[in-house]
Amino acid sequence: MPYTPGLSSELVKFSWEQISPTPPADSETRPLSAACAELDALDLLASYAPGNPVGSNGNVSVRANADGAMIVTATQLPSKQGLRPDDFVLLERYEFDETDEMVSRAYYSGSKLPSSESILHWHFYRKHPHVKAIVHVHENTDLLYSPTSPAAWKALRVIETTRYGDAGTLDLPHSVEEVIQDLGQYVILKDHWPEWDKAHTGTVVFGESLEAAVERVVEVNEGLRRASKLFDSP
Repeated sequence: MPYTPGLSSELVKFSWEQISPTPPADSETRPLSAACAELDALDLLASYAPGNPVGSNGNVSVRANADGAMIVTATQLPSKQGLRPDDFVLLERYEFDETDEMVSRAYYSGSKLPSSESILHWHFYRKHPHVKAIVHVHENTDLLYSPTSPAAWKALRVIETTRYGDAGTLDLPHSVEEVIQDLGQYVILKDHWPEWDKAHTGTVVFGESLEAAVERVVEVNEGLRRASKLFDSP
């Protein structure tokens, strides 16, 4: 296993094969790093509380080729601020086993392991050629489900999966397929949060570009905050 301080292999939902220890180039990862910093500043990629498994919520990726290869954040990064090229991975392909997630195998280049939820990204890059970037964040749960928020969901094009998809498993992408209709929709992953951070619920946006996906996430965050302020007003 590549060396990552504090890495818990139990949180990695696949086996792996390192093709090369060389991470993606700085020119390829710089836009991803900037996107992560922007989203982290909005508390959308929050770090786990001290004393819990090392890591931070969410992951961001961009398509690398037509076959579905992608550049994605590495697993269990302590923070999504100030990311360097070696905090990203070129995931070249997955081999799936429908019966055992740990038999599924990731083939990657980089010095760290890919995000455990890379299976969600890989599924959509392979099935939907028009998807160029995927942003998976963890929005504040109270904000998502404030008394006024559901009324704002329709205007903001927010939808929620009808069933829970566990982190990194095949069920997660299938649960999204059941509800998503087009690019730019903001999908709430039903009850998707780590046990050590129930204050944040997982959401995902699929974009025609990284900029478009990040803009949608920020737009929904701002819209939910406006709706919440209306409720809080005297």
